Amino acid sequence: PSSPPAVLFPHAANVGTVAARPGGGAVTADPTGGVRVWDAAGGQSVGRFTVRPHDPGAARPQAVAGDGAPALAVSPNGETLAVGTGGGEVVLWDLAKRAERGRLAAHTGNVAALAFHPHDGRLATAGADGLVRVWGADQQKPARTLAG
Repeated sequence: PSSPPAVLFPHAANVGTVAARPGGGAVTADPTGGVRVWDAAGGQSVGRFTVRPHDPGAARPQAVAGDGAPALAVSPNGETLAVGTGGGEVVLWDLAKRAERGRLAAHTGNVAALAFHPHDGRLATAGADGLVRVWGADQQKPARTLAG
């Protein structure tokens, strides 16, 4: 059996993080804060925006993967993209409208990781401040904060 051809997602800078989109496609980010949304079929960019890149500093190597690129997560229904920034914010994007939906003041310092719960829309954020926060579906304030 033959394999389908690979789909390439070209980026102007080193791609530091990538998140798969339900139904196909991807979202990529580079260390300059550039974020691109890609379609499922031919690797065409269908959206592009920029967020604040991660801040350099002593905690950076321990707190940030992908050479400082923003953390990414796509909601299980594919409607929302969460992007972790260097200023501790999480930017929420409506992928269908290609517009910002809101921002969460999530952490002090870099947002290192993001993950959506697969069933109920909760969002977990981890930061260079050593905290993990779980945000409710309304995403106005954290439902729970874990220190570790």
